[in-house]
Amino acid sequence: MQFVPDQGAWPFPHGSLEEALTYTDVMDLVIQELIDAEMLRDDGIEWADADEPSSVYIRALKNIWMD
Repeated sequence: MQFVPDQGAWPFPHGSLEEALTYTDVMDLVIQELIDAEMLRDDGIEWADADEPSSVYIRALKNIWMD
């Protein structure tokens, strides 16, 4: 997965932030598929921003094949 900053200069030689914003965000869908396939385990929220906890957070996802 690639995370693109929403501030500052565009970090890639092609495309733009405006173009990227038109794409459908499928990150949660892919993560859920990996959980359903028993490849990942969701251990909840590892960290959440005090001001924006519903949109700025780190999920504790574990690759269970590595356990």
